Amino acid sequence: VALPVSVRDVLAGDDEFLANARRFAAAAVPLSIQPRDCGSGRKGIMRWQKFCEHLRDALSSKGRLRSRPAICLHLHELPLPACCVIADALLGRGPRFVYLDSLQMDVHRSRRVEERSAANWTFLWRLRHSKRPLQPVYGGLVKSACPLLASEAATALLPEGGLLVPTGSHWLPVTLRLDLLANRHGDIGDAVLDELLGLAMNAADTLLDTQAPLCRQQQCDLRENRRIAFRLSGFGELVIRSRRNPADLSCLQWLQEIAGRIRARLHERSGALARSRGVLPTLADNDFGAGFGDNWRRHWQRAVLRSGVRHRNLVVMSPYAVLPATATAGPAFTDLLPLIALADAWSFAVPPISTNWNVSQFSQFHRRARAVIQGSEQASFIADGA
Repeated sequence: VALPVSVRDVLAGDDEFLANARRFAAAAVPLSIQPRDCGSGRKGIMRWQKFCEHLRDALSSKGRLRSRPAICLHLHELPLPACCVIADALLGRGPRFVYLDSLQMDVHRSRRVEERSAANWTFLWRLRHSKRPLQPVYGGLVKSACPLLASEAATALLPEGGLLVPTGSHWLPVTLRLDLLANRHGDIGDAVLDELLGLAMNAADTLLDTQAPLCRQQQCDLRENRRIAFRLSGFGELVIRSRRNPADLSCLQWLQEIAGRIRARLHERSGALARSRGVLPTLADNDFGAGFGDNWRRHWQRAVLRSGVRHRNLVVMSPYAVLPATATAGPAFTDLLPLIALADAWSFAVPPISTNWNVSQFSQFHRRARAVIQGSEQASFIADGA
C-alpha cells in the first residue's frame, strides 16, 4: 500500500493516516509513504522529526517496530541527508526513494539551482552502492496499450519493487526474467516465449480474482482496472551473452523486437480473455456517447468490441533492466534506454551494483531515462492510431 500524507495535518491532530498505518502494520502489509507539507528550514526538519516519532509509535507494538515503511521524499522540500538520518533512526532502515522533478533533471541558467542540483546528484551517486541506497524516482505517468484508455498521473510508489503508480491503484506483480529463457547466445525461442506468456497471463488473470486488498481504494481499482505488472528484466544479460555492442543501433533494435513481441502477445492475450471472460469493467461501464446520441454510442460499443482488453496495464520495466547484473555495465548501456518506452509503467528498485560510472555518467543515465519515459506517451499515442 502507498499512502500520501500531509505532515502538517498529522501534526495538527488528523489521525486517519496513523490509524491506517497501524492497521496495515498489524496485517503485515508492506507500506510506503509520500510525505508533503513539511515546510522548509529548521522548522521543516523539526516537523519531519515529530512526524516520524508519531509514525514510529503507530507502527510499534510492545516497543518494537512491526513495519519498516518505504519512504518517497520530494527532493526540494527538505535536505535529503537530514531526512534520511531522522527516518533511519526512528523508523528503521527501510527502502528510501526520492522523486526527481524538473528542477533536478533539466538544465537551468540559475547558478544557485545548478549548484544545488549538482550537490544532489553527488549525494545520490555516493549512496548508490550502500546497503540501502537512496533510489531516484521520476516519470510521473502510467500508460495503457489499449487506445481507448487514457494515461494516468503516477504519484504513489509501491514499497515492493518501487513501482510508480496512480494513488490507490492495485497491481499484481509477475516477474519475467528474460535471461532465464535465453540460450547461451542470448536468443529466445518464439514457441517457448508464446507458451510461457499464455500460461502466465491465464494464471495471473485467475489470481486477480483471489486478491483481497485491505485498502478500499485498491479494492475499487482492482475491480475496475485489473492491473498486472509483468516486470521485464534481463535485457543487459542478453546483450552480454550475444556479445553485441550496446552502443550499436542494431543492438537496441534487436532488444526492441523482443520487448515489442512480448508486449504484443500480452495485449493480444488480454484481448482474447476480454472476449471469453469479460471486458475490463472500466470500459464496459463507461457509457461513452451518453448525451451525444445513439450513433456515438454505437461507435463506442464497436470500438470496445474491436480494442477492448481485460487488463488496463501489463508491461513494467525499470531503467536498470538495460544494465547487466552479472557484469560491469559501461556507459554505452545508456544508449539502450529507448527500450523502456515500450513499458506501461516503470519501477525503480534494485539497481545493479556493477556500474563504475562517475557522477556525470550516473546523472546522465537517469536524465535520459526520464526523457524516454516522458516522451513515450506521445509515441504510444501515435502508435495506437488515436
